[in-house]
Amino acid sequence: MIFEPEMTKAADTGVSLTVTTEITLSCDANCAMTTGGPIDAISGGSLTGNFTCTVKTPDTSGWNLTVKKDTTLQKSGGSANKEFTDYTENSPLDYAWTAPSAGNETFGFNIRANSEDTMQKYCDAGVSPCNVGTIPTTDHCWTQFPTTPAEKVSSSAAPTAAGGDAVNFGLKAEAGGSNFLEPGNYTTTITATATLGT
Repeated sequence: MIFEPEMTKAADTGVSLTVTTEITLSCDANCAMTTGGPIDAISGGSLTGNFTCTVKTPDTSGWNLTVKKDTTLQKSGGSANKEFTDYTENSPLDYAWTAPSAGNETFGFNIRANSEDTMQKYCDAGVSPCNVGTIPTTDHCWTQFPTTPAEKVSSSAAPTAAGGDAVNFGLKAEAGGSNFLEPGNYTTTITATATLGT
């Protein structure tokens, strides 16, 4: 009987892959400004609304969120008696909303409570003035939506939570008395953009 020598060899294969970085952004599809009001064509009034955008990324370089609008809040292309002009920009931002004078109409926004990583200019720590602390509170620190360049409203040097970080926007439109606004639906589009890095 003949025995052959055992001829067994082992070899290892290292397996590797790369997971690419990613950032996602989801925002409420619509914001109907229906709270308060009405806004009457001649005697004026105010309406408010709100919407939320949620940024999600595991990237350790962090993220930024910017916003801008495409046009004034307007009807049929805007112009006299068919648009709300931008809320006046102040530094620091207005802790309380300032109503427009007779014959004028304005549209603006703020960052509401429970928003993540809000830029300091929108924060008030619950007391006047704005640009204090790191906490925004609802219905304070009002400003205008820019058309260009976009405005950075939230930023972090760290990843978001697994479920994402929410940024909550408050909107307000108000018309003073003695107006002659054209009745109808007034619209604008807000574009939010999330990017990696700080």
